Amino acid sequence: METKETNKLTVKYDNELNSVAFHRLNAKELDLFFTFCAKLKEKGTRKLFFTFSELKKIIQFEPTSKQRFVNVADKLYEKMLTFTINSTDGTKRTRYNLFSGYEIDEKKQELQISVNPDLMYLINNLVTREYTLFEHREFVNIKSTYAKNCYRLLKQFRSTGFCKIKINDFRNLLDIPKNYNMCDIDKRVLKPINNELKVLFKNLTIKKIKKQIKVEYIEFNFNKQLRIKSNLNKIKTSNLTNITKLQWNSDSIALSDNSYEVVWDYND
Repeated sequence: METKETNKLTVKYDNELNSVAFHRLNAKELDLFFTFCAKLKEKGTRKLFFTFSELKKIIQFEPTSKQRFVNVADKLYEKMLTFTINSTDGTKRTRYNLFSGYEIDEKKQELQISVNPDLMYLINNLVTREYTLFEHREFVNIKSTYAKNCYRLLKQFRSTGFCKIKINDFRNLLDIPKNYNMCDIDKRVLKPINNELKVLFKNLTIKKIKKQIKVEYIEFNFNKQLRIKSNLNKIKTSNLTNITKLQWNSDSIALSDNSYEVVWDYND
């Protein structure tokens, strides 16, 4: 059962977080991670406590076994320890954990968590920086992990209705298996993305941009979306130059003369 508070919950974070590849996180682990982002935003480094039942309700966790939820929460933190964030000039690669003070108390059936002071800027004091904002419930209702991660990226460009990603960056950010060829990506990645996101992004189209015979970019187009209000301020829009902040090359928007587009219909 969803509460009024759950319905209003929004996720808001610095666009830099979109450069992080959430490798190996399944759908419920992604739901839980962004629940923490939503609940801890603009809370500084203050430690917060959540009951298992509260978190299970927010992420629509159906299994009733307490141990199942504990396993999800524990595995999430273990995987978070492997996350990597790159410096803007590409010279440094740092392993980090956005959340610290992570403790699961099975006896009290509660979880306590706080934000790593070194990374608190990712979900705090966002008024003066570019950030991504979306509805938590909408994110949780998405089933495919590929669609969930693509949804976040597109939300960064909600005010432009355009997002173009180099194929290698797309593979990395969505954690697509290295042995997937383009036929696999069409069937197992792009088709689920289109099926789930076309109802959330009006007139969504997905294009594969080729140079000669090789796919070099994935391009998304959709109707610009209205800005939604957060607790503090209206969402700040992102322009296309933010692609460099996501560790994508600044030429991601430019096509060479011998590039061309192939438009695929994923509704079949």
